Amino acid sequence: MVRRWNRPVLVVGLWASGLVLHAAPSHGEENGPSLSAAIEIEMQLDRRSGRRGGDLTDTFTDTKLELELGVGGGFALKATLHAEPVRDPTASRAFQDHGLYAEQLFVEYEQGPATLFAGKYNPTFGTVWDINDSLYAKNFAEDYERNEAIGFGGRLKQSLEGLGAHEAGIQVFFFDSGPLSNSAFTRPAFGEPGRMARPGRVRRSDPFAGNTRSPNNVNLTLKGGEFEVLPDLAYHVGYIHLAGGEGQSRDENGVVLNLTYEIALSESLKLTPLVEYARFADFQGFAQDADYLTLGVTAAYDNWIGLASYTARRLDEAADGSGPNGRDSHERLISASLGYRFDFGLGVYAGWKHERLLDDSLSTAGVKLRYERNF
Repeated sequence: MVRRWNRPVLVVGLWASGLVLHAAPSHGEENGPSLSAAIEIEMQLDRRSGRRGGDLTDTFTDTKLELELGVGGGFALKATLHAEPVRDPTASRAFQDHGLYAEQLFVEYEQGPATLFAGKYNPTFGTVWDINDSLYAKNFAEDYERNEAIGFGGRLKQSLEGLGAHEAGIQVFFFDSGPLSNSAFTRPAFGEPGRMARPGRVRRSDPFAGNTRSPNNVNLTLKGGEFEVLPDLAYHVGYIHLAGGEGQSRDENGVVLNLTYEIALSESLKLTPLVEYARFADFQGFAQDADYLTLGVTAAYDNWIGLASYTARRLDEAADGSGPNGRDSHERLISASLGYRFDFGLGVYAGWKHERLLDDSLSTAGVKLRYERNF
């Protein structure tokens, strides 16, 4: 049965006021202009087979270029350019259906423990999709990844003696439907069959939660670790509210909890279990509840790294049949990968996943090259 949660009202103003007060300029020395960049290049080959057919081979790249221009006084201009496939594969392909777009473009001001920013940025709701040393562990969790928001926000860091270090964050936004939502080379329309999560151009009339033309959507986060009792425990908690888009009468509300704990078995061998649970009411602005549970463990030995994960995805639709699919779905994803990271920034990985979906069962094996470099 679909549940409705109350909309947040006063929290935004209280958090923003605190951030502004903490961000008051200091009398310390100001930094001069600076330019830095970071690039991440992934080349991946997948071979997929299904119980009901649909066998294919997909070769693609996922490339990000991050730029930061520091102008002094704590101010910086940050941008992220992203090239990736923007359509799901329907047949074997090699480097097709890629789009290039401006994922982020915002101004940031940092002063002491506080950071303020405004522009186009990615809300930081969960964390599983940041796993880069696996080929497939983040596939289901990317359903609730929220990118390309326009608005403002801030972060405040605080260390408490014996109680760890923590960072509180707030973001107020709406999703980009302007010229910067367009992509070069490939421009699928919103709702196009075979389309992945990103259309070539978002329109204000596209019906999805958060596409509201005004900053009436909120993301709150709290993360930290370094506790005196459990120094290797880290946590991330998030709450998101997305108002219904064009023609939608329902608002999406979600919570997420992520925990990781690093276990050092020796100087060279470390194990890091992780768990992330996300819960949504009226997921994506429709009459459906959603649950995502990801369990995983990473093993790192010198330059070797392996990861095994399990994700359960459950969508429960309203009993009156008003949901988007007309039925509930309970799906599973199991994945494993092994990789080696060279000291000069190159990683080589091999992986496998099995998906038990509503109407099919798919197995995929793949290899990936990943290169990172900071300038």
